[in-house]
Amino acid sequence: MKAHYDSDYYQAVVASCKQEKVQAQQKYQATVEQLKKEHETALSKLSNQQEIKDEKYVHKNRLFDAKMQLDKDCQAIK
Repeated sequence: MKAHYDSDYYQAVVASCKQEKVQAQQKYQATVEQLKKEHETALSKLSNQQEIKDEKYVHKNRLFDAKMQLDKDCQAIK
């Protein structure tokens, strides 16, 4: 079993993990792009400074949530 462990099992798992990490990163980038578009759309509709400030705060929180989801996905891949 030791003779075939690295080539038959371990390398396949490593390759799979790399592919899953790339997919998780792509999902994160798509989410960030979507959030950016939604944020710009929402900002264009607002005129009150307090509402704009609140929207920026909400946008920052959503980006943080997306980052935490990426970290969670990467942890699950390990």
